[in-house]
Amino acid sequence: MSLGSPKLYRVLVSHNLVTRIEAIPYRDDVDVPDSPLEVSSLLARNHMKNGCLDGAYYFEDAETARHFAYLSLDFMKRMFEKSIESLDAAKVSQEGWANPYWLKKDG
Repeated sequence: MSLGSPKLYRVLVSHNLVTRIEAIPYRDDVDVPDSPLEVSSLLARNHMKNGCLDGAYYFEDAETARHFAYLSLDFMKRMFEKSIESLDAAKVSQEGWANPYWLKKDG
């Protein structure tokens, strides 16, 4: 790491897709996870709360930011795979099919 000013790494997620990892100047007003468990918990909490992973996530180093981006994409990959398995196993009839992995907040 260079001896320049302290940095954070921001991972941006939009529509459940990691769109960017960028170095930004250090900020005191953001939460930075302290452990890999806390990093994983960020994903689960945001998905449960919002039904998606969208947001800005901050990390102290580039490798942790990259690891979080990987976990985010892998999380969505698994959701898609489970949805496909459910659809493949479904017998779609007049009642239709509802994705059991969709967390719908509007009823």
